[in-house]
Amino acid sequence: MSITRFKLKELECPHLQKLPHQPRKGLLQAQKLPFQTKKARRTAAIVLAATAAFMTTFIVIWCVNGPEKFLNYLGFSRSGEVLPHAWLLAAATAAGYIAYTARMIPEVQQNILCFKGLLKWLGIYAGFAGGIIEEALFRQMLMDWLQGNGACALLQIVLSALAFGLIHLSWSLLGGNLRTGTASAASTAALGLLLAVVYVAAGRNLLPAVAAHVLINLFVEPWLILSAVGASRHEPTRQPHETQPRRN
Repeated sequence: MSITRFKLKELECPHLQKLPHQPRKGLLQAQKLPFQTKKARRTAAIVLAATAAFMTTFIVIWCVNGPEKFLNYLGFSRSGEVLPHAWLLAAATAAGYIAYTARMIPEVQQNILCFKGLLKWLGIYAGFAGGIIEEALFRQMLMDWLQGNGACALLQIVLSALAFGLIHLSWSLLGGNLRTGTASAASTAALGLLLAVVYVAAGRNLLPAVAAHVLINLFVEPWLILSAVGASRHEPTRQPHETQPRRN
């Protein structure tokens, strides 16, 4: 008997039972999601913990001279000066990127409203700290340095986006898949470009860009990291009760 003759109910997979009319190729792929493996979750937890510790170190260093100075640096003291269109642009950027990520990555789509478990909350904290540090580095520091050296706003936006995308090539190391790293670099470069535009539109106040970045991370992490970790592990996972099909 070939595997194509197996009935859907015999597979006893919750994800498959919800999609009875999906092509069988797609049904089999539903069993391959990397977040289902303990190894992928453990690796993702290690990556997120290391990221959180690294980012927190910089936040603590910046706060040594006083939390108020750090908050002022992020733009809290001038939040009332930010024009409404900058906040709308930040909100649109966050909503658009969340929707795009959910559409492209099954792990994100299936867990986008899940806020349970230690891994999720570790992802939230790492995403919160990372959103602050990455915006401070790739938007404020880099773009202000470029401005000080005579670069126009357009060049600042482009170079900020390229730098932000290139740093995410490191994701190819997580799953051992260069294709995944390249795709991550391209999508994050696009996000970096939008966040750079937000930064300029806000009068170089970092707060709207930070808010958009943190909001994105709130919904897509840790599933985005899990996707990168499991990129080279997309192999069918056999259910304990599933038997080998007999050959005729």
